[in-house]
Amino acid sequence: MIIFIFFFSSRRRHTRYISVTGVQTCALPIFGFLKKQILNALYEVSKNYLKNILITYEPIWAIGKDSKETITNSQLQEIIIFIKKVLVDKYNVNDFKDVKVLYGGSVNYKSVGDLIETDTDGFLVGRESLNVERFGKLLNVVNKS
Repeated sequence: MIIFIFFFSSRRRHTRYISVTGVQTCALPIFGFLKKQILNALYEVSKNYLKNILITYEPIWAIGKDSKETITNSQLQEIIIFIKKVLVDKYNVNDFKDVKVLYGGSVNYKSVGDLIETDTDGFLVGRESLNVERFGKLLNVVNKS
């Protein structure tokens, strides 16, 4: 899994990413690791910048043209809730509408229709964006949802 945490300040953009090997993506201990990494990445980011945070969850096992696995809606929903809960706890706020959590990982026009049913705030589209026809199909699916 790769988590990109984008933090935008008034003059510059900071990008921090967390990379997890495939071995760690299979079981529940990933949540403890993920929490630690998110908190470390946002260690010096104050509550004032919450609206400037964009987090992208991208499991390594779901990246690339040879990827045979796709994330299920329930898996993605669980990750999104977990990430937002970590942030709610860290910043002691009641809810986390301001921080956006995106999903990337073999997002294509076939999978996006199901994935959009989760609480994801958007998608990080890779390979599919390089093909105009397929990217157009993806956009059509998203617009119909």
